[in-house]
This record gives sequence, C-alpha cells and structure tokens, in this order.
Amino acid sequence: MLQPICGYVLDVVGLKRGMALFATAWSAINMAHAFASSWPAFAVLRGLLGLAEGSANPAGMKATAEWFPASERGLAGKVKLITTDLFAEMSPYLQKGTITASIYQQPHRQGQIAVRLATDHLTNKTAFPAKVHLSPGVVMSTNLHLFREMRQPDSRLETLPSFERNGE
Repeated sequence: MLQPICGYVLDVVGLKRGMALFATAWSAINMAHAFASSWPAFAVLRGLLGLAEGSANPAGMKATAEWFPASERGLAGKVKLITTDLFAEMSPYLQKGTITASIYQQPHRQGQIAVRLATDHLTNKTAFPAKVHLSPGVVMSTNLHLFREMRQPDSRLETLPSFERNGE
C-alpha cells in the first residue's frame, strides 16, 4: 500500500540515500517495539514498520533498472530458484522447472524427534543429547514423487462420503 509513497521518496532523494533512510528507519522502528507498552503504541509502530518495508519493491525494481543493462535484466532460465520446505502446491512449479529444487528439512521427523526426546526426558529423566543430526534432502522434479508432502491435500476429500445439499 505504501509502495508508491516510498517510490516517490526514492525518486526524490536517490536510490542509495533512500535505501539508507528506509533501512535506518526500519531498524529504529524495530528497536522501538521493545518500548511499546500498549496495543495502540504497538499498532502505530507496526504501521510505521509497514511504511519502511514499503520501500523494498520499488527500491529493488529501481536498483535493477539502474544497475543492470537492459540486455541482462531478463535472466529467465539462467537464474535458478531453490526453496526450502515442501508443499503440495509447489508440485506444478517443480515439474515445470520454475523451481529448480527444494531443500527438504523433514518437518515431520523433526517434530517426531522433539516429542520423543521431551517424553523420554520427562518420563525417564533421560538427558537431552548435545546434538541431533538430520540429513536434509534435495527435492527435484525427478524425485518429487518420493515425498509425502507432494500428495494433493484434497485427495483425501475424494474418499469422504458425499452429502446431499439443501435436503435433497
């Protein structure tokens, strides 16, 4: 919402000064949150934070336009997008190649280990290990089918009984 205002400020004061201004404001506003003692004060600070954050897109576009020659701006197919985490909604993007890969951090396994360690500690007084190592996986279009997160979330709906509507 505040991007046009921030874009105007960036045009008036210049990209480098504007980014320095907004980055400093963002930092100061973040620090001021520690002193908010009521919800209205917190709300005002959150609004100001939105103003400072509104500079990100206009500044990024302006930096790209100013610093890169027109021939180098369109890097589609040359820049690889790698994400973290894995959701069923990502499947078409992985299959089309929009997303090259995703680092799979095993969230189910992380939760399982945390609950097991906490339970063992509380019930058996077992000491927590100093480190727990999990090996992340790399998901690509070629091994996408191996991950349970890629199952469509509404596939379970097909197995549910259908209900009549409006008393029909």
